[in-house]
Amino acid sequence: MGDLFEPERFKKFRDGMEYLERLIEKLESGGLDLDEAISTFEEACKVAKWCYKKLDEAEKKIKLLIKDENGILTLKETETKEN
Repeated sequence: MGDLFEPERFKKFRDGMEYLERLIEKLESGGLDLDEAISTFEEACKVAKWCYKKLDEAEKKIKLLIKDENGILTLKETETKEN
């Protein structure tokens, strides 16, 4: 296939998404034989899983602006989801 998924080569979420889009375009083109299509699909699943992981990590870092009973705004970390 040429491009094999190596998570360490992606510095940014956008890089992973762009690679995933290229894989999807290959699949949608209809020009792959069955073995290539299966390999590309498996690769796309790995990349999608990596992207979801990055989104989950970002979600855990999101801070909420909370207003208390006195009208004072404070930042509060979102609760992390275990498993």
